[in-house]
Amino acid sequence: QRQMCIETVFYLLTGARPAEMKNVVTIKKGYVHIVGTKTAHADRWVRISDAAMQLFEHEPREFFTFDLKRFRQRLQKFVEQNCGIESYITIYTLRHTFATNLYYLKCPDKERAMYMGHTTTKTTNDFYTSLDPTITALDVKNIYGDLYPGIDTRLTHEKSDKKVTRHTKNGIKKQCFKKMKHVLELLTRLELVTSSL
Repeated sequence: QRQMCIETVFYLLTGARPAEMKNVVTIKKGYVHIVGTKTAHADRWVRISDAAMQLFEHEPREFFTFDLKRFRQRLQKFVEQNCGIESYITIYTLRHTFATNLYYLKCPDKERAMYMGHTTTKTTNDFYTSLDPTITALDVKNIYGDLYPGIDTRLTHEKSDKKVTRHTKNGIKKQCFKKMKHVLELLTRLELVTSSL
């Protein structure tokens, strides 16, 4: 389950398309290089935080070439058994959530479109951003801590978060695993739809 958790968080933090994870070329300080093939903008650098960098940088090459079908089945089973979520969850659900989270975190539209590998902001805004008026940037920050770049963890109000937001590889993995339930509960609240875009 821990491996599945880290794989899920990778998609939540990069917005990668399902098949693009195997095309991760480089992970270096502050960025992940994804070589996509769908559009002219699919070859892109996605900004990540130092915490996310520490989580992914030491993973073996095999981490990026796992069985996508099996991953989705394990993810669906996990959310049904542990979160009480019966909604159909796919990697595109995670991709939609990435785009929406960046919107809440005030990431400029052009930058969001670039990270998504879209040629226009219209696709990002109209098809990938699902807004819920009850969710705020603070909700995203409380769930993800410092896993998104630019998040000031001093703004979070949950005292327990401070205990698990550690800049060590094992500490961050523990944080991700413990927060998986809350991350996936947020997916349901956003009511994101799957897409083949």
